[in-house]
Amino acid sequence: MNGWLCVKCLHEFPDDASVKKQPEYVGMILFMLAGLAALVFGILVIIFRRDYALKGILLAAGGIAGMGFGWQLKTGLKAICPACGKPQGIRGHTKSAEEIRRRGKKS
Repeated sequence: MNGWLCVKCLHEFPDDASVKKQPEYVGMILFMLAGLAALVFGILVIIFRRDYALKGILLAAGGIAGMGFGWQLKTGLKAICPACGKPQGIRGHTKSAEEIRRRGKKS
């Protein structure tokens, strides 16, 4: 199933444009700052220490990847459930969702 499952109320809802996601601003800022620092440091290593250029390139690439993950956190990872209004929605096709469904049916 391509959708979301609310951990709180076990409501399943489809993945469409109307689903709102809660942004993770603290994680976004941390990953963006760490990625920016790695990018700048990698560029400085490439400029000033040519013998470590490969390590500088890898560091800069890691910085770009960290900034990309930080940007993904801005759009949000957890969906806000339309039934209960809590930001507890996880992807419905994951193993975590299967386990929550299995445990929810017992009680």
